This record gives sequence, C-alpha cells and structure tokens, in this order.
Amino acid sequence: MKYELKPVEAKDVASLSSIFSDYFPAESTSHSFENQIKLALTNTQLDGFALYGQGAQAIAVVFANKSLAKPNYGYVRFLHVHSSVKQDDHQSYENSEYRLFDAVFSHLKETCTTIKFDSHYKKPSDTLQNYLAKLGFQRIVRIDMVVHKSDMKTLVEPELPSGYEFVPWSKAMKTSTAKLLVEINDQSIDNLLLPFFTTIGGCERFVQDMVDSSFGGLGEECTRVLTYDKEPIGICFLTRISSNTINIPEVGILPAHRRKGLGKALVIHSFSNLTTTHPDFGEVSLTVTLDNVVAAKLYESLGFKRIKETIDLIWQNHNN
Repeated sequence: MKYELKPVEAKDVASLSSIFSDYFPAESTSHSFENQIKLALTNTQLDGFALYGQGAQAIAVVFANKSLAKPNYGYVRFLHVHSSVKQDDHQSYENSEYRLFDAVFSHLKETCTTIKFDSHYKKPSDTLQNYLAKLGFQRIVRIDMVVHKSDMKTLVEPELPSGYEFVPWSKAMKTSTAKLLVEINDQSIDNLLLPFFTTIGGCERFVQDMVDSSFGGLGEECTRVLTYDKEPIGICFLTRISSNTINIPEVGILPAHRRKGLGKALVIHSFSNLTTTHPDFGEVSLTVTLDNVVAAKLYESLGFKRIKETIDLIWQNHNN
C-alpha cells in the first residue's frame, strides 16, 4: 500500500488518537499524551510528520523538537507505526519507520549539529536501531537502578578528609549550583545526552525545574552539598517522585576531587539524612550511563540493582 507523508499540525492531532492508544495501553496515558502533543504543536514547540493510508487514515507519526538550552541540538521524541501495519505486512511496517525517521532527520539536520532519538517510552526495534546506525547514530545505553531502604541500613558513612564538609542546599545557591553542575559535567557523556549541562543558563533552568517540582517535589532539607574550604565541589540532589520513591536526578563531584571516595561518602550521607527527614520512603532510584563504569560500580556497591535499560541514539555532525 502507498502511504502519504504529511506535516502534522495541532488540528490534526485528533486523527492520530488511534496511534497513541496503540502505543499507550492505558487510556488515561494516551489521552494525556495527546493533549500534551496538541499544546506543544499549538505553541510551535514541536514538529511532526504522519503517514496516511487508505481513506486518509493515519497509520504512523513522528515528533521532534529543538533544545531550549542549545538550539542546535535536536530531539526525536516519539515514533510509532500502528501495530496493524506490522500484522498486515512486516516490510511495510519497517519501511514506514524508515520513511518517518528520514523525514524528521532531514528536517532537523538543516539546523542541528547533534540529534538524539529519545526512547524513554519504548525501546526502538532492532531493525530501526540498525537503520539509524547506518545513518551514523551512536547507541548509548542508560540503566535505571533502585536501592531499597532496607538495604541502606548496612551502609556506614565514612569520615571526610580534612577541609571537606557537608552543608544543606538552599534556593539561594541556585546560581552557584548551576556553575558547579557545568564543571562537574564538563567532557562527560551526559553533556551529549543532556545538553543543558553545557551552559550555566541551562543548568539554572534544570535547578529551577527541580524547585518547581518538574522532577518531583524537591526537599531542600534532603539535598546536600559537599564543600572544600567552604567552596562547593559536589552535590547530590534528591527529589520525591512518588509516595514510595525518592529519585537522584543529579549527583557529582568536581574532577579535581574525584577518586578519593567522596562520591560514595556524599551519597551515603544523603541517604542517612534522608532517613531522618523523610523516614516514610521505600526506595531510591537513579539512572546511569552504562559506559560510565566507575559510577555504575559505585552505585552497585551501595546496593543499587539494575531494573531497566533505555537506549538513546545520538547523531553528531562532525563536519561542523
């Protein structure tokens, strides 16, 4: 069957509802996602392309946008071909994936030097991953990890070397925290995955998002800063994302102070403080890049268990 490719506008979103419900089993999730897409298209914060089949029935859609923190960084946010196409003709299904991605890839390449296929909803198919690899995309695996509260009881907080001290974080430290985050993440893989870490302005927005509870409620009394001679050199943010789960959206130490056991001390101290300020939680979660072997081993030594893999695919224009 021949499918027609068209740009998606806000007025077209209702015609895509069958694709969203095919992707998200829960009706409430599908409906919420549809409303988010419509709002983003209305505010010109998103671009989309859809494939239409017989009777102008939408069978596939892809959405993309550019980073606010780094305009030459693009995201492919969502790509899905209705499962009925796969049932009818597997080759048509794969070709539809490729055609959709080609459309949004060509669109983003005009202005973006880095493009990320964000697969946090569902893992892209092996065939699509192989296709993107041929286009020059790098595969980066991220690991979701969890440690249960009961497994924290055996952790012993080490004594800090002379000159180091833990202090509570406060909103008054937003600007200094942003500068610290830029230095912590300099030359790290997270700069490639999370472009806001490359600028102070981007990190300030990241911190403000946490203050505004975009990542869950931020308890100032939970988050701890590690200082050396009164200057901040490390931080462990904690946010509450559910009644049971505390998340670590960011933790790090300045390069000059690494390999001294300070990262481990910072996390254990944060856990110890957490059990005092929020004793009703059940677990702590975080995400780490698989290639960050040192960090992954640290978290496993603290009792974290791997529970889920997500895959990010990154393309860079090395000619610019």
